[in-house]
Amino acid sequence: MLKSSEEKVVLARLLKDNDIKQASAFIRENKRLVHFAYRLLFDPDPFLRYKAALAMALALKDDTQKARNIVERLLWAMNDESGNHCPGALVASAQILALVPDAGKGFALPIASRVFEEDLVEDALWAVGTLAKTFAEDISFVSPKLLEFLGEQSEPNIRGLALRALLRLGAKIPEHIRASILGDHREISFFEDGHRVVTTVRGLLCNEQQSG
Repeated sequence: MLKSSEEKVVLARLLKDNDIKQASAFIRENKRLVHFAYRLLFDPDPFLRYKAALAMALALKDDTQKARNIVERLLWAMNDESGNHCPGALVASAQILALVPDAGKGFALPIASRVFEEDLVEDALWAVGTLAKTFAEDISFVSPKLLEFLGEQSEPNIRGLALRALLRLGAKIPEHIRASILGDHREISFFEDGHRVVTTVRGLLCNEQQSG
């Protein structure tokens, strides 16, 4: 039987090796590792934060109450009043809720509302796109705001993630904006299904249309 410190080393290695399936299984077998995975959400590496969030979400799919408790804690950690701001809280809360929707339908709205906060826009756009497949009706109210990010002046990642979210919400993209996007070959990157996706704004539109 591994010591607690040894379990943390094993989990960290699995996440570093991008073995999300084994990492989530390891957390499921050793539930106390949920707290270690949570602490990784404070890591400066956004990819490690994302992988920790995904592994934790997968591990909690059969433990709705635990998932709910974690999401509540993450939402609190996003508030200035918490005094303990967690940089991975927004991504993690969306990822958990997307995989464990019974953990709390009501959480989707406050998560999506973060698109109205300038300092959280990129993570919020990712969160909306991740939640859209399950909670489209609940969070479609942000669509007008997302359309504002589709302008040519937007940074590529912002434009791409706004597009991803809108398409998954089933929103109609105006033809003149669609034409502009088809000519946008700027590179973007984001996290999806345990991997870092690197494509272009145009490529994202084409891929989402094919998969949708």
